[in-house]
Amino acid sequence: MNKEYKNIQNNIFTAEFKNFCRKEFKNNIKSLEITRLCYLSASIAVFPLLFLVIWLEIYGEDISTGILSNFALTVIFDIIAFILSCWCIFSVAKLYKNDAKKVILTKLLSFTGDFKRTSGHDRDYTKKLKLFKPYDKYYCDDKIKGSYGLLKIEITEIELKESSGNKVFGGLLVKIPYPKKIIKETIIQRNEKKYVPEGFSKIDFEIPEFDEYYNVYSTDPVETKYLLNSKFIKRMTQFAKYGIGNNISISFEQGNLNISIESGKDWFE
Repeated sequence: MNKEYKNIQNNIFTAEFKNFCRKEFKNNIKSLEITRLCYLSASIAVFPLLFLVIWLEIYGEDISTGILSNFALTVIFDIIAFILSCWCIFSVAKLYKNDAKKVILTKLLSFTGDFKRTSGHDRDYTKKLKLFKPYDKYYCDDKIKGSYGLLKIEITEIELKESSGNKVFGGLLVKIPYPKKIIKETIIQRNEKKYVPEGFSKIDFEIPEFDEYYNVYSTDPVETKYLLNSKFIKRMTQFAKYGIGNNISISFEQGNLNISIESGKDWFE
């Protein structure tokens, strides 16, 4: 990423964001930290108790009583106890993470706008998009919904896979209602990506700088050139020059501007 862009990010967020965190998290973090330490202590205590049980089973009675004859049964019991202990720990950890997410993530998102973590998914909506290659399995981790000023935004963390298990996409899908009327479909990809949806044709804008970075596919060239005005093209070109958006694809479908951001990160964890 361009050094100048990083400097802009740092200047905007550093001081203001730190002050925001000090103010908003002062009380919440303390209570969450107490809860976390309680869970952690309980989790750590499970293992010494488990090993104590095992030790008593093996050495708590005289060998002549026949404990060795029940050795296989003892091992099976210990394995089951160990698995159940691990399951309890991970279940408690998951509950804590979900509780912490509700508090921390909601407050973090409020720094930029009126955003909230919400349940549900857009399985049917995503399936209709030509933005992705055909897939069979849909997984949704987190969904963020809210507004930035007058702009309504939905951000969904998804993973799409073929039936064979091959990953089609993993990352964020951003959905924004588009003010201009959209009848047909338009997709913008970086040149490195080669997926062309069925029924789409490539549109050449004859703008060398833009064409150097992007491929545009559409079901209606006239509508596409209406949607992608000179300001939009100039901004997209600037993003590419700054080194932003190698993992981003955009589509105008279903009355919305859809942005896919591919990443291996677990964004909201």
